[in-house]
Amino acid sequence: MPPVFCLETWLRQIIINLLHNSLKFTQAGGQVRVRVTLQDEYVQLAISDTGIGIPASEIPKIFD
Repeated sequence: MPPVFCLETWLRQIIINLLHNSLKFTQAGGQVRVRVTLQDEYVQLAISDTGIGIPASEIPKIFD
């Protein structure tokens, strides 16, 4: 994905929303993983989980 430039408050809310959804849709005993790496002068954040995932029909809408 390309770099994202936005206000700090927006970025904070995006991260909160991603974590909230990961926790909400991952069953007890599942895993939510957060990985942060430094790539040159950029920070890369990856959030993954063992939850149910996003329905294929909703994927085109996730950045709306």
